[in-house]
Amino acid sequence: MKKSPWKLDPLFTPRSIAVIGASPNGGAGSIVLRNMQRLGYTGTVYPINPKYKEIFGYPCYASLRDLPAPADCAAVLLGSRSLLPMLEEAHAAGVKGVWGFASGFAETGGEGRAMQRRIHDFCHESGLLFCGPNCRAKFYRQEAAESRSRACTCENCGKVFPTTRANVKYCSDDCRYEGHLKGQRVRNAARRGKDTTPAVPEKETKTA
Repeated sequence: MKKSPWKLDPLFTPRSIAVIGASPNGGAGSIVLRNMQRLGYTGTVYPINPKYKEIFGYPCYASLRDLPAPADCAAVLLGSRSLLPMLEEAHAAGVKGVWGFASGFAETGGEGRAMQRRIHDFCHESGLLFCGPNCRAKFYRQEAAESRSRACTCENCGKVFPTTRANVKYCSDDCRYEGHLKGQRVRNAARRGKDTTPAVPEKETKTA
């Protein structure tokens, strides 16, 4: 197999993650932070939102420029028109990889397609790694490095998905497939009479 020339560590094994659009009030900005806490991510987490000083115990920063050190990866949880400016800011701040969760691009027609092309061109020219623009999740179990816009709990039983570490990397255009795989693991364990992890209710249902 030909080895990829791309160094994907900033996306899959980041030592630090900035969450742009972080919020204590529900929605994706809450869920991404809660997922990292539940899964035991041991890297540095930087919530980014000028409205707050702290979110879920993490010091919160007004912008990427205010971080004490550049983040390896940034999750951008803002609208489509904010994505390209945030990519430019991330690159200027020394961020190596970005995950974007926003709709309104090529799937909507000509204007969205042109906006997506500008994002493609910027990332290609700058060398910024980008997973998006409308990507609900990226996940690497070995490092518990998950950026996902849905809670990491089974929809049927409410349990946190198993956190047993394995050398598996997974990327999908729809995190429902990932959720199905994880949920199936919980159900299989239940049928064998094994309790894989404590139940944690999914509460992050408000909008950010």
